[in-house]
Amino acid sequence: MGIDPSDYSAPLQEQLASFVTLRKNGGLRGCIGSLEASESLVENVARNACSAAFNDYRLKPVCLEELGDLDIEISILSPMEEIPNNGEQQVLDQIKQDIHGVYLSGEGFRGTFLPAVWEMVDSKEDFWLKLKE
Repeated sequence: MGIDPSDYSAPLQEQLASFVTLRKNGGLRGCIGSLEASESLVENVARNACSAAFNDYRLKPVCLEELGDLDIEISILSPMEEIPNNGEQQVLDQIKQDIHGVYLSGEGFRGTFLPAVWEMVDSKEDFWLKLKE
């Protein structure tokens, strides 16, 4: 990708994962991310921004004329922490609304919600049910 992390400040050189979300007039225009760190933050954001613009299979690639209308949201992920799962209520008790994102996997399915999803739900239970859909 041609990015030299040493050209950037120390925080951008850290190995961290990110998601980049593109919005146009409030609507989703692309969203791609990494759940686990495998490169510097500056490289990860650049890669995910490019992928969100051109490789989100749900949407057509962004075109040059749209650039001025795009809002770019960058979510920097902390390392994942496994939480005990002795039933859904125990999981819900450990999730902090407006703070935690959740990655759920098992029996042939997986889903991820970033903390920004809290803005679109009314409760922890609603968050959890939508993630399981």
